[in-house]
Amino acid sequence: MRLLGITGRFRQIAQHFWRRSLAQTRCMMVEEERLFLHRCNYVGFDVDHTLVRYHVPNLSALIHHATCRYFVEQLNYPEALMTRPASSDFFSKGLLYDKAHGNFIRVASNGSVLAASHGTRQLSQEELLKYNPGGCWAPVCSFPQLCGKLISHGNRDENFFYFATFFDMPGALVLAELIDMEDAKASAQGFGVTEKAKEKCSESTVSDASEAPHLQPIERASSSSPAYGRLLTEMLQSFDYNYQYHQFAADAGYFFPEIKRNVSKYVRKATPAVRQWLETLRSGHGVKLFILTNSAQDFASLMLDYSLGEDWAELFDLVIYRGGKPRFFDSPNPIPFSSLSGEEVTTPLHLGDHVNGGSLHGLLEFMSNHAGLAPTHRRTPVLDVKARAVGAVCCDCGSQAGEAVDATKVDPQDLSVVYLGDHLTGDVLAASRAAKNWHTIAVVEELLIHHSDIETETPCDGDGCELLKADREVAEFLNKSASRWGKFFHWTFCDEDSTEAEVGRRIVESASSDGSTPPLTPIDADVQLYEHLLREHAALAIPHLEALAREDLMEDGLQMFSADAPCHGLHQPLYSRSASASVD
Repeated sequence: MRLLGITGRFRQIAQHFWRRSLAQTRCMMVEEERLFLHRCNYVGFDVDHTLVRYHVPNLSALIHHATCRYFVEQLNYPEALMTRPASSDFFSKGLLYDKAHGNFIRVASNGSVLAASHGTRQLSQEELLKYNPGGCWAPVCSFPQLCGKLISHGNRDENFFYFATFFDMPGALVLAELIDMEDAKASAQGFGVTEKAKEKCSESTVSDASEAPHLQPIERASSSSPAYGRLLTEMLQSFDYNYQYHQFAADAGYFFPEIKRNVSKYVRKATPAVRQWLETLRSGHGVKLFILTNSAQDFASLMLDYSLGEDWAELFDLVIYRGGKPRFFDSPNPIPFSSLSGEEVTTPLHLGDHVNGGSLHGLLEFMSNHAGLAPTHRRTPVLDVKARAVGAVCCDCGSQAGEAVDATKVDPQDLSVVYLGDHLTGDVLAASRAAKNWHTIAVVEELLIHHSDIETETPCDGDGCELLKADREVAEFLNKSASRWGKFFHWTFCDEDSTEAEVGRRIVESASSDGSTPPLTPIDADVQLYEHLLREHAALAIPHLEALAREDLMEDGLQMFSADAPCHGLHQPLYSRSASASVD
């Protein structure tokens, strides 16, 4: 008994010095505007479009088709809707949908409108003036306030819907097509159309919106209709129908059955470098890794099994499904976790647990309890909390499960946490506001559009060649929207190491000699709202995890966004090992 007491006391002393050393090291997670992931206490990940990367063109076509099927088969819309291809020129994150007028809007962070579309029809410059200061109609005049609320607090205006992810972007196209059909129907009934249009209506039966007589352009774009709001409601109902948790187990809906049958068609396998990077963070540097996803356990596990391998759970110290972000971060009151079988969890979480729901309060308690523990470099068991027997040995500390872990607690304010996700408001903005010592990394595949290596004969080797091929496919697909909505990122034309003088010179040179193209503006001016939100709330952005899976970035750190250096913070992948070795 005496020996056991000495051993326990020694462990407490060792943990005390490890915790003090850890606190001193973690405070250097950010140094000279560089982020060092290996110095973090915790690094967390979303699943969809973060840990799991999809074949975006195939996934978009599936979601478009699934949404159309809902309208046709559940709401009895014309079957002609099913014959329309999923044209990617409409796919662009950050679009605002004006519920009253049926318009899709790309807005700048200062509230001005950069591009807009009524249904699928792009608005002219004359029509755009209706949305800009001096000629707007209510409630569009409040765009600056709308943008300000979204940028500062993530608050959305009830009059607008914000399209933010690859899962809802195809729905925007379906919604636009339905608006075309609604306008065609109104035109056929003779509401708000010219006499010439009425004559055309009487000569033919309208079966497709493209054949229908149109309202006068400005009439259509500025006229409100209850139908435009109803169509949005029905589109959101289609998302519920296709994405609800229980549909996966029931093999129901129009999304889950197809993706379950053809996982390889829709999900990409992670490169070995990503797996090695995760292992190095965890086992090599003692960083604890966690997953926080809105997806249910059955769907997330299927995606992760294919992407990272069936033993993926061994890489993570905690997995939270059905998180309900952004509520998970924003809830003022604690929300209890539940076991995967539904029972409420009444005890603190342990390393290796897999749970549902919860809120930031419980996650911070878990982090506080376990951050000060010296890493054992041992894989943790995967446990649903219901399966953890009372009195079972806790793998991280050798204590009995359920015992207090107060000797190793770290104040939540002293924790250093990085969270990676693709949803701009639900992941990036919400997590960055969760605590002062949290940083977020935005996963934005649109960055590939601006990758200089995509369009050149870039040298590659090994897995890098397959990665380059995949990235080119995605970049080509996503770049088609530029003709309609403009550049996705404003500041991508200079190298990471460009000096301020070089940046200034390129701003001047960006203007055309005849004055038809104005010079690029400073970073706080006409960047689109999406990019402004990104730079305001994320530490940096990447197109996918392969951009981080490099040894040189582990030690050199990641350049963060900077108001003084607009090129910083956008990180692209390399496709050659030799290139990685030569990076400064």
